[in-house]
Amino acid sequence: MKSLITFLFIIVASTTYRCGKEEETIDCVAVTAQMIGTWDVTLSYTNPGTAYSQSGLNNYEGPKGTQMNMVLDITETSECGFSGTMTYGAISNNHSFNVNGSIDKYGWVFFTESTVSNNGKLFTDCLNKDESWRCYRWPTNRWQTGGQYSEGRFDSDDYEWEGEFIHPATSWSGNICLQQPCSDFSWKSVGDITGLYKIQKK
Repeated sequence: MKSLITFLFIIVASTTYRCGKEEETIDCVAVTAQMIGTWDVTLSYTNPGTAYSQSGLNNYEGPKGTQMNMVLDITETSECGFSGTMTYGAISNNHSFNVNGSIDKYGWVFFTESTVSNNGKLFTDCLNKDESWRCYRWPTNRWQTGGQYSEGRFDSDDYEWEGEFIHPATSWSGNICLQQPCSDFSWKSVGDITGLYKIQKK
């Protein structure tokens, strides 16, 4: 009897394990094809926060705690890859990026704002001004290419997913402190623009 129970346990356990493995993988080609269409995107910024100058006159207001909405249009797919545009609307003079990404066999999504599709000119016009160093501070620095979106797992049931984003090469340094009360004014970086995103199909 004991041997029978042990045998049944092994069968059930192995079956459950196989089912679990099947649930963990997807047909990335089929899933990528489902991404064609228009998606609402919400960015919730978690970094950087406010950086405080010693004089108090040139404090840097970071995006931490703010949100931004945009539209992702996926127009093409190939195998497990996809491409389209990300448009930010009136806040950016309808600035948009060309987007390229992929889904792996486990459903994890990664994509990048690779090049500018429509230039809202908030960043490029800023570079033509005398104090062009300000262009590398929030919010103007946001409109550079290179934004990366990762750690999101596609959900074909609800047609939505959540993940993390980072805009690399957008940090800047100064003689600042990053948390009040300020006791350490020294040369340090405010950090990259990072946060969480949520995508839902329209």
